[in-house]
Amino acid sequence: MQTEVVAYDSIYPHVHLMLAPVNARDAVVQLLSGKTKLIILGRAFSDDERKLIQKYNFQLGEYEIAKDAMAVIVNKSNPLDTIRISTLRELLLEGSVPTDAKERTNISWSSLGVHFNQIITTVIPAPASSVFGYVTSQITGEQLKSANIVCDSAQQVVGAVRRYPGAIGFIDWDYVSGDTSVKVLRVAGMDSTGAPGNFYMLHPAYIYLKKYPLLHSVWGYTSEGKPALAKGLLAFVCNAAGQRIALDRQLVPVTQIIRLKEPE
Repeated sequence: MQTEVVAYDSIYPHVHLMLAPVNARDAVVQLLSGKTKLIILGRAFSDDERKLIQKYNFQLGEYEIAKDAMAVIVNKSNPLDTIRISTLRELLLEGSVPTDAKERTNISWSSLGVHFNQIITTVIPAPASSVFGYVTSQITGEQLKSANIVCDSAQQVVGAVRRYPGAIGFIDWDYVSGDTSVKVLRVAGMDSTGAPGNFYMLHPAYIYLKKYPLLHSVWGYTSEGKPALAKGLLAFVCNAAGQRIALDRQLVPVTQIIRLKEPE
């Protein structure tokens, strides 16, 4: 959102908005406690959060800003190029089972048929993050008990995957769309018949066409009543100029008609 905030400030010189990066859970807490009037999340409100909002009758505006996707990344030395969601689920749940250290070190990429004799190292962001919530809701279907490396930021996730040859990490795509220091895997889910689907790379066209399977939306929430700074920024982000910025960051606009060409 930094680019959007800078662009908005440049249009209205008398306006200055401060962007404070926090995890998703803290952002929701700050909004509901009145410490901020606007938050941007890489997910929609959870069921528990919506129940709390209804219980206390919070009046909030909800705006879908763009379509995004979760990237699965590995070290560049890993020969793996594709992975299925079913494999990710098995890998994450097996890797999260509390076992003795010796047994855990036996889980290697070669056990998955990859010609890569390195220990699988799962790298995930903190449980309060949007990505962690996406992993547990859309991939594993249950809470993870542990992981090899838990990071406080997206930058730490990338750093850990870059550092450990056997690492596999989960991160929003816009953080790594231009990063050549790690490898972004092509991912396959299930097709409409329940059969194994095709592998798709991360590309705006495949997000727009909903072919890439690990999709989510970016949402803006505000407690502001009458239109002022918060709603002004959201209106800018959702107009043509703001959606162009989103597309430049590899996010897919949702309020503007666009043309995207599939990669050859």
